[in-house]
Amino acid sequence: MELSKSFRLLFRFCQMHKLNRSAFVAEVRALLSCKAPDYKAACNAACALQFYEDFAKEDFVVPLVVEDRAEATEEFLTHRKDMQVKGARDST
Repeated sequence: MELSKSFRLLFRFCQMHKLNRSAFVAEVRALLSCKAPDYKAACNAACALQFYEDFAKEDFVVPLVVEDRAEATEEFLTHRKDMQVKGARDST
């Protein structure tokens, strides 16, 4: 089973049982705060759990761009219009 499907299934289960959303946010943040942060996994988890408003671009968008893995941020950024940068063609 794909990671994002696993997170979605787990999140739905927890919603049914009224479990705390903040615990999930903390788990995603734990992926970012370890010695070797897994930015892509954190981004995927945030998308799967629809935690778009809980993370800033500095959490994993910027690090993934620096690592030349910007494609991993596309789904997240489609839900965060405030983080999108206008391209040269868009400004005219």
